[in-house]
Amino acid sequence: MTNLIIRNATAADIDALLDFLYAHGVNEWNHLPPGPIRAHLDGIATSRTYAVVAEQTDKIVGFVSFDLGRDMARYQPQGREADMHGIIHEAVVHRDCAGQGIGSQLLTAAVQKIGELGCREVYVGRHDENPGSAGMMRKAGFEVIDVFDDPRRTSGNRRTAISRRTIS
Repeated sequence: MTNLIIRNATAADIDALLDFLYAHGVNEWNHLPPGPIRAHLDGIATSRTYAVVAEQTDKIVGFVSFDLGRDMARYQPQGREADMHGIIHEAVVHRDCAGQGIGSQLLTAAVQKIGELGCREVYVGRHDENPGSAGMMRKAGFEVIDVFDDPRRTSGNRRTAISRRTIS
């Protein structure tokens, strides 16, 4: 995609990212509760949450949000269970731009930022049957490490797949 700019999100982007997520991220596979999503994106203002944004001609065409934590400790390599790791929360691309590699570029940029913040592993969850997310994550170097029944899921097989990418 030509003229694509990937940049770090700022507090000034929060409302636009929230609007973008609900305009382009809602589908049968995604669980997007408004309160927790708003709280997550509001964290950009205090650097509790991070996001990378893709723009083309000054228009948002996608973003990936993430934070650092220990929520995926059970998946960490032996001896690293207590280490901080990156957790991708939202990865969304404009409907008209799907399949152009923007999502995998954003995930790669997020992984790079997480590495700069000192982490060695990055995790992301998605609906097990979401083909778009699966392809985007695979292209960005993520590998599925677990699939489990998830009561939050209301469609398809109601299972969540967890993927990991190790930062070298």
